[in-house]
Amino acid sequence: MTDAYRILRSNSAIYIFCHWSKWADLSKNVEQVGFKIKNMIVMNKSNHGMGDLKGSYAPKHELLMYAVKGRHTLIGRRIPDIWDVPIQPSLKDKRPHPNTKMISWMEPAILHSSEPGQTVLDPFAGVGSTPLAAYKNNRGFIGIEISPEYHALGLKRLTEEGCVSIKNSI
Repeated sequence: MTDAYRILRSNSAIYIFCHWSKWADLSKNVEQVGFKIKNMIVMNKSNHGMGDLKGSYAPKHELLMYAVKGRHTLIGRRIPDIWDVPIQPSLKDKRPHPNTKMISWMEPAILHSSEPGQTVLDPFAGVGSTPLAAYKNNRGFIGIEISPEYHALGLKRLTEEGCVSIKNSI
């Protein structure tokens, strides 16, 4: 979080997906480095997940922390902090990463916190959903992925979608 705070511009935003059981720890870390938490956004999924089939309720949401560095103002009309989002099928050929987020999950954050031509950073890019959403909405992007397998899948996906300025560096 220290590095995220250091490299983000003043008056910018950060969005972080978080499991509900880790919210308190994440909040503490985010605030300690200087971000101000503005919202807990609830991603209300179109279908529930698996989890503990007999010992817990079926999880149907994910949390997205919205925090700011300085005074970031949202762009466009104000929307609620509960976003109804579709889920992607879990078939291996349709969801190559176990935690793939759909592009439509990323677009509200990108559209409300950046202007066309600005750069969106995703330091946990997985198979490229955030970079692809940024590209499709006329933003630049920097995607970082530690796994060579997911990095390669993300590059393939972005290349197939016509992103022409991808740099393959590790």
